Amino acid sequence: MAVWMEILDDIIEGITSGEYSKMEKLPSENVLADQYNTTRYNVRKAFERLYDMGYLSAQKGKGRYFKSKGERIMLRFEEEDSFTNKMKRTGHNLVNKNINFQEMENVPRIRKKLNLPEDFKVYRLQLLRIIDDEPAAIHISYLSDRKFPDIEREGVAIESLYNYYRSKGIDQVNHIRSHMQTMLPTNFERSMLECPNLVPVLSIESLVEEKRTGEIIEYSKTIYRGDRFYFSIY
Repeated sequence: MAVWMEILDDIIEGITSGEYSKMEKLPSENVLADQYNTTRYNVRKAFERLYDMGYLSAQKGKGRYFKSKGERIMLRFEEEDSFTNKMKRTGHNLVNKNINFQEMENVPRIRKKLNLPEDFKVYRLQLLRIIDDEPAAIHISYLSDRKFPDIEREGVAIESLYNYYRSKGIDQVNHIRSHMQTMLPTNFERSMLECPNLVPVLSIESLVEEKRTGEIIEYSKTIYRGDRFYFSIY
């Protein structure tokens, strides 16, 4: 194993085990270089990777510090409840921000998922979920004017899909055929979520059906910051 990777692993283990306190000052490059009998270059390379992973912060003229990370939030996949209600139950403050709403053209994959003929339009809604004043997730929904005839006019004002559904007489929905994968964020996702380069995200794609009729009304994709959540699966 390269020396810089050994330094990296040891520091991460120290952070996760509680050996290092939040906002404690990091040992200097010289101290760690002597400790590992290596060059400052290897120490600096480990520091750069720790920055990219979100473990360190720098204060100009004061040095490097272990970054204080917010408490991870548990989400239960089996719960058919709104994200807003889940956050309320766990005592977190949630703000949903509508960051984009637009008609989508040439999206045959989305049309197929929604079982949508060509004579209906597809719209994409993007919501940024801000939890305790920090961006934490991006929710992307694909909807059609077949189920929601006024979506073109109303979409720009939607901040809660559950509330929007209720306003249309849809009281219960099911998430079906869900798929999840971990990945590194795209430039857009990293910009919106304000996360370091190497903080992974969890992407979950689902179809949403109206429980009463079994009709598919939405195709959704939610991108969660991997350092803000942990997930319960039953």
